[in-house]
Amino acid sequence: MAVLVTVISTGWAIAQEVSTSEMEASKKIPESIQVVPEFNARYKLVYPVKKTEQVRIRIYDDENHLLLSENVENHKGFMKSYDFSNLSDGMYTINIQSLSGVISKEVYHRYQKDDIDFSVERNPDNESFRLVVSGVRKEPIFVDIMDENRERIYEDTVDVGKSFSRTYRFKGRVPENVLFRVSSANSSITKEVR
Repeated sequence: MAVLVTVISTGWAIAQEVSTSEMEASKKIPESIQVVPEFNARYKLVYPVKKTEQVRIRIYDDENHLLLSENVENHKGFMKSYDFSNLSDGMYTINIQSLSGVISKEVYHRYQKDDIDFSVERNPDNESFRLVVSGVRKEPIFVDIMDENRERIYEDTVDVGKSFSRTYRFKGRVPENVLFRVSSANSSITKEVR
């Protein structure tokens, strides 16, 4: 028990020391560092500082739990993307620490998933496929049809806002295995048809 108390109190002292030095150093780090929202619940950290240094990035949830800690070797600035799609909606803090100091950027994350559900089957003629997409959505749906090497055979955009079905017919040699990827602005699902 004494060892556990010592470890806990030492950890708290280190955290206090780091917090104090972070607060002092935060006045020196450039404000040009940004966190920019991207598609699919991703956020891009833009670090334009052009000097060789180690940058430590830590992401915390709204209860101050550490979710990610990593070091990035910076030379001429960098951009790094972070995927929040598996995180709950809420406020997150991204701490960026370098030789210049520490800066914190807050991200309010709200992920509006489209629950894409679709089925696809090869028709008996062996030259066409029937795709059925269910659900109502505001965003257009993108359909990519690919061969077994993931080379695009056909692409389509459907903007009907409701469930729909389409038949895609191909002339000539149709690959034995075909991949259908159905995507929206927030999600993507791929299924293989044999």
